[in-house]
Amino acid sequence: MPTVYEAPPTMSNPLPLTSSQIFGINHMPKFMHPFIEDITNVDGDGYCGYRAVALAQRGNKEDFELIRCSMSRELRLNKDMYVAIFGCEKRYQYICDALLPPPRTRQRNSNRNSVAPRDKWFTLPDMGHVVATILDRVVVQLSILQNGPCETFFPLRSISASNPSSRVIFLGALPDHYVLVKLKVGCPIPKSNTL
Repeated sequence: MPTVYEAPPTMSNPLPLTSSQIFGINHMPKFMHPFIEDITNVDGDGYCGYRAVALAQRGNKEDFELIRCSMSRELRLNKDMYVAIFGCEKRYQYICDALLPPPRTRQRNSNRNSVAPRDKWFTLPDMGHVVATILDRVVVQLSILQNGPCETFFPLRSISASNPSSRVIFLGALPDHYVLVKLKVGCPIPKSNTL
C-alpha cells in the first residue's frame, strides 16, 4: 500500500490543535469539545465581551467601542421593546448605563487603556438580543453552569439568512471573562434564551 504524503504544517496550514492545547476549553461544556476548533483570548480589561464581539464582527478587537456605541443606540431607539424584554425600566437603565463610558480618572488616563469597572462589563443574557439585533447575527454563549447557562440569542428584527451557519458568533464564558470560540460547521447550538 502506498504511503500518503502529507504536507508539513506551515503558518497557512498549521496542524489542528488538540483539545488540551485550546485555551479555556475546560470552561466549555464537555459535549461541545469535539466541535471546538479554537478559542481566541482577548484582553481581560473588563471590555472582553465587547472585544470578542468586535473581533467576530469586524476582525479587530480594538473596535469594541463601536460595538458599545451601536448597542447603546439600539437600546435608545427601541426603548419600549427592551423595557418589555428586561421586565422593568430599572433593568433597562442599568444596561444603558453599562454601555456608557466610565468617568475619566483625575490622572487624565484614556478610558481605552484602563480597566472597566464591573458595572460596565458585557453581560449575558442582558445584552444577547441587543448584540444579535445590531449585528443581524445569532449570538451563542457557551459555558459551564457556574459561568451561566449555554444559550442562543436571535436578532429581534430580521429575515433568516440563506446560510445561517455563517451568521453565528460563539462567545465562551469563563469566570469573569469572555472569549471568542470557533466551532466546526454543522455543530449543535444550545437552546434559545427564554426572553
